[in-house]
Amino acid sequence: VVEHSEYFDATYWTKLNVSVSGLYESPSGKNDSYKITENNASSAHITYSNSVITIVNGTSYTYSIFAKYDGRQWVRLWGEYGSTSLEAYFDIQNGVLGSKAVGVVSGIEDYGNGWYRIYATATTDGTGGRFRVYLADADGSPAYQGDGASGIYIYGAQLEQGYPTSYIPTYGTTQTRSNEFISDNFDIPTTA
Repeated sequence: VVEHSEYFDATYWTKLNVSVSGLYESPSGKNDSYKITENNASSAHITYSNSVITIVNGTSYTYSIFAKYDGRQWVRLWGEYGSTSLEAYFDIQNGVLGSKAVGVVSGIEDYGNGWYRIYATATTDGTGGRFRVYLADADGSPAYQGDGASGIYIYGAQLEQGYPTSYIPTYGTTQTRSNEFISDNFDIPTTA
């Protein structure tokens, strides 16, 4: 549903008290990630989708992004879900979950080379929202005095119904996942 999942320098993404530069190596192994750098404002430092994304009321959605530490340790994912909000904090320097809003399920997965995929899942009570990535200076602290240099690398924003699945890039349009199948043709590890 996020139409520009990789192009964080596009006008689709509004930048508030941050600058965007690229391109850097991402989890894909290509130079297709961006660095989000805070300015020195005493405020929130955010990038977010500038158009309202249509969502279905009463449906579970997952918002995810790949993030890598570059001076700013904490990231807050936030989304408008009607009168409630999807909110969760992540320590991307140590790979640790932070606080989250009531009803939110959050997760963090190590993708190697300092990259983590972070996600938050919640059930909506509305039909449209914006989705944001905040830099944070601590768990639960989305507004702070920026230093003009710290930031994070980001890649692969995704919003999808249900639980988090494999990343599908979008290049200016929405993408639909083909059917996926589960195979039982695998070896089960043994324990000693």
